[in-house]
Amino acid sequence: MALKLPTEIRQILESTDLARQPLSEFELVDQFAAVANASNLVAAERKGALAEWAAFIFRPIQDPEGSPWNTYFGPTFVTSDERGQPVYTPDLAQVYAEIITYWEGRSAEATHPVLVARYADLVWDLKLQTVHQRPYVIFAHRAIDAYVTAVSTNLYKQPIYSVHGLQRAFSVALATADAPRVSACIHAFIGTLNTLKGTQMVGNWASVADEVLGSKKAGLTPNDKTDLVTSMERLLTLCATPGSDQFDPWGAQATARCLAAYYTRSSQPDEVHRVIRCAGKAFEFLAANANSMFAMNWLQPVIEEYHNRGMTADAERALKSCAEKGEHAAEDLRRIEVPLEISAEELEEFLSSVSQGTTGECLERITIQFIPKLRRIRDLLQEMRTQTPLLARIPVERLVGDRIAARAGSIEADPEGRLIFQLAQYMDGENHFLNPALMRIREKHALETGTILAFLKESPLFDPERSSILEDGICAYLATDHVKAIHVLIPQIEHMLRRLLSLLGMPTLRVGRNGTTQCKNLNKILRESAIQHALGEDLSLYLLTLLVDGRGHNIQNVVCHGFATPRHLNQQMADRVIHVLLTLGLVRESPAPEKEKEPAKSSTSSDEK
Repeated sequence: MALKLPTEIRQILESTDLARQPLSEFELVDQFAAVANASNLVAAERKGALAEWAAFIFRPIQDPEGSPWNTYFGPTFVTSDERGQPVYTPDLAQVYAEIITYWEGRSAEATHPVLVARYADLVWDLKLQTVHQRPYVIFAHRAIDAYVTAVSTNLYKQPIYSVHGLQRAFSVALATADAPRVSACIHAFIGTLNTLKGTQMVGNWASVADEVLGSKKAGLTPNDKTDLVTSMERLLTLCATPGSDQFDPWGAQATARCLAAYYTRSSQPDEVHRVIRCAGKAFEFLAANANSMFAMNWLQPVIEEYHNRGMTADAERALKSCAEKGEHAAEDLRRIEVPLEISAEELEEFLSSVSQGTTGECLERITIQFIPKLRRIRDLLQEMRTQTPLLARIPVERLVGDRIAARAGSIEADPEGRLIFQLAQYMDGENHFLNPALMRIREKHALETGTILAFLKESPLFDPERSSILEDGICAYLATDHVKAIHVLIPQIEHMLRRLLSLLGMPTLRVGRNGTTQCKNLNKILRESAIQHALGEDLSLYLLTLLVDGRGHNIQNVVCHGFATPRHLNQQMADRVIHVLLTLGLVRESPAPEKEKEPAKSSTSSDEK
């Protein structure tokens, strides 16, 4: 059955061609869908309406890997059926030869450049995938010419589609090795840049400029390069000028990075530093007039860029500004408290259960009880993804004093980072039970330094030469001298883990500078695969999070590098440090495997067995 275009859709297309006004392709989708769903259409008309609807609901995807079919046009919506299989809207499987033929004809009939570009590019992009026939190159030519015309005459209603259209035209022209059309794309691009104002999708246009300037196949003439760079420099100045209504630090940043890449290829390091500094100072100006949290977030990537490019003086200036803002960061934060309610009866039942038996049994029970179980943490994160999906997508940060000490992305994009952040929060909640549990053992069993030392001596990680140091640290803990306990015991924990590394047959030294050797630090030790395997995932990530990972409590680095404040050196942290010490006391050497004995000889026949 042949396609037949409904009268209503034909009228829409004819009026669109005739008016030649800026067009939104998705506006047509809604109009075509309304006609296609009408009850009075015959089958051929419904097929025609669906062919037009499909033409405009396919979504341009800049990265082919983002499309399930490795095509430029991909689905707009992806859902799942009852079996968990993906369901695409639109689905490439529903594009058959008759629709492709229809689009071929429409690309020649239509006169509005946006329509022509869409029909012709659909044929060029999808024909081989759908009907297994190579499209004629005329459809590539038709698409390129229409994209260039649509962009040059401002016929895309949404500016982002102008960017995508010209980028697509340039890509197809390169793929077909069509030098005149490549040149036409470049000149259309330069013309667009020359009329562009700050805040008008500058960052997106900068990505196109980077692609054009970096292309070895584009055949840019010296004049083309000069014109492109001049246009980008103009945009950088517009976006980076404070007080202007075109002030746009993000546009300045994108433009500066594009220019920096060009100047790097041209071996002009001073120019690289100039454009990066120009964009960086736009953020510095913005941060100077913003609250602390916004300012620190804006300055952090600027500082990193200065540092990575060897711009030491600029990095130090921005760091100073960031630190000044950080002094007031806590004032800008809003405290959110979630009440934790547990009855006295429930708490007493828990404390009674963990304090049964001998002192050693109680210490072992509490030690195991308070090693966080990663399965629970992952369940919490999964629950957040399903019940609060927006929060799950928002990155998180850890603020320490006057600086942003760590960041983690969304739960989906940065599962390890979010796991460590959540683990640190979980530990804070568990502290409400760890301290009462330790106190109950002290009260019920008259816990003493010697008892804890005896517990630790059962482990091969215990070093007799360090016994007096451990004794001082444990005495300080029992005397509630948290500052001393934490400072004394953390280095001993590192020493015990280094002993574990040695017992596992792994080197405890690493190559240093100038031919020297150095001891592996705690961060390196805890990331050794042998350590992680020996301790298990729960315990190894617990130690990593508490002691050395900036996304967690990072207490070893906080203490040893002089960042500790009274809030770090308190009862809760002392409890955690003593708990970590006890977890290492649980480590035991595996018994040597027994030699396999030879089976005893038997005269019994196989029939008798």
